[in-house]
Formats: sequence, structure tokens, C-alpha cells
Amino acid sequence: MSDWAQWLIGNAVPEPPRSVARGDAIPIARWVADAYSVTLFVTWMYESTELISPCDYLSMDVVYLARSDDSWCEMSPRTGGSLWSPISRRLTTRTRVGGIAFGRMGSVGDGAWRCGSIVGLGNEESKWVRLSQEGKTVTREVESPIGVFIVCVDPEVAGRIEVGDVRGNVLGMRDFSPN
Repeated sequence: MSDWAQWLIGNAVPEPPRSVARGDAIPIARWVADAYSVTLFVTWMYESTELISPCDYLSMDVVYLARSDDSWCEMSPRTGGSLWSPISRRLTTRTRVGGIAFGRMGSVGDGAWRCGSIVGLGNEESKWVRLSQEGKTVTREVESPIGVFIVCVDPEVAGRIEVGDVRGNVLGMRDFSPN
């Protein structure tokens, strides 16, 4: 997944394949900032243990990259492992605002090397995502054909995420506090 995430720094999220095999990780959303990048993957997992019957399931995984002097390196640990179940049942009804679903904040690292992310699911009209933090505003296109987005945030600073349509209307927003 790290190679995919690094490739996506300079390239758009590709169309998902028509079929996937067990173990495949498919990138479905990304956000590239100056110092960090986050990429959301859906992975076809298989699990079988003495306590768990054999089962297949889809998992959401987030890869965090940090920029060093001349390259990008993966921050550990990767987060995710939550069940996909069409984006975890639209990220639960209670987190939906204006038809847009927002997940909770995840983060990795510490001190000066700390990066957070918030995953969301837009609707058929969602075209852009805007992050406002510390007086700065950044807007990115929703690249995912299914409306999934991920935003790279500073987890130690409050901010706002807005999702909007092609006419510039805000369809939903979420204010978040430091993690």
C-alpha cells in the first residue's frame, strides 16, 4: 500500500477495477498536503482462526506519508482495519450532516511529526472538500467515483471540513476539535 500511496502523490485516484482478488488493496481517496499525505484503501481480507470461522470481509486502511528533505516515507503504524460495509453503513447515521457522512479522526505520530485524517462519504452531488484550519483554507476535488473522501488534518488544531457541489453550495460540514 505504501508504494500505491507514494504514486498517488503525483497522480489522481484511478477508477476502481471491475474485480479484485483476496488480499488486493484498492486506493479510493487521497489528500496530499505540503508535509503529509493520507490515502484511504479498501482491502479484501480473509480471516480464519480457531476462534473465528473462515470469512471474507472488506477493510478500510489509511496510509500516512510524511515528507522528508527529498522523499516521502510511511509513518507507522497504519490505521484502519475497520469494516467497509459500504463505508461502514455510511459512517453511521448519527455522523451524517446534510446528507454527508463524516467519520472520526484518526492520527499517527507524535510531537512535530503528527498527522491526522478524517474519512467521509459524500452524496452524488459532492464535488469538492474544503479544510479550514489555523486561518488557512484548502479545497480539493472529490476524486472517488463513489463519493468517498479523506482529509489530512493537524490533529492538534481545531478546524472545519465542508463538502460542496459544482455550484459552490455547501452540502455538509463538520467542525472538529484537537485530538
